[in-house]
Amino acid sequence: MQFNFSGIIGPALGGLLVPLAGANSVFALNAACFLLVVLATRQWKQLAMPPKLPSESFFESFETLIHYVGYARALQVVLARNFLFALFISVIPALMPVVGLKVLHLSSSSLGLLFTSMGAGSVVGAVFLIPWLRVRLSPDCLTLFANLLLVCVYVLMALVRQPEAFFVVAAFAGTGWTMSASELWVVAQRAIPDWARGRMNANGDHDLAGGDGAWGGDVGFGCRDSRSKFYLARSGDAIRHQPSSFSSAFDQR
Repeated sequence: MQFNFSGIIGPALGGLLVPLAGANSVFALNAACFLLVVLATRQWKQLAMPPKLPSESFFESFETLIHYVGYARALQVVLARNFLFALFISVIPALMPVVGLKVLHLSSSSLGLLFTSMGAGSVVGAVFLIPWLRVRLSPDCLTLFANLLLVCVYVLMALVRQPEAFFVVAAFAGTGWTMSASELWVVAQRAIPDWARGRMNANGDHDLAGGDGAWGGDVGFGCRDSRSKFYLARSGDAIRHQPSSFSSAFDQR
């Protein structure tokens, strides 16, 4: 929720400040905010708890993790789903500004509102839709529903050319993204043993970043105005096939 609320406030504030202060000033302000985060972290006093297991070096810990994942098929499936999800969901942040700037000709303020709409959709999905759907649908059906919503988002991103309607598409993108990602997170937490939770979460973030970077780089280098529809169609088809390809992850939890 903290990231989602930040996704609402940050882009709107940035879009308003760029025309007033310029992009360089906004980037400098953003860097200064990160320095405040560093200072706040240094002031954080965490209680030292006695370790329950003998301490390991970084490489020993990493080796233990690799060995464990090699024998835990449920975790292999979870990591594969995380990678594939990140691989194709990265099309949304990669192509959303491309369509907004080059096709819809949005200003910097409107582009900030575009990402704000995405954050608002994420909050609506997390607060209202996910709890309501979890009572009525199984995890498989909920993930399938979220992925089908993302497929519709990709189709609408390729077809919608009215700025106001495109803001609504961005909100649906945030909703589908949050719903699918939250289900993957729940599956991962249930599959990870307590002793490996920290390192496995770190590995999962690395997995997501790898998929995001791989597909985002492909889109960034290959996408032009005429090819954006091709990438949207390709990603929508891949997202549509995710549940059937990896449904065993849910069966094993």
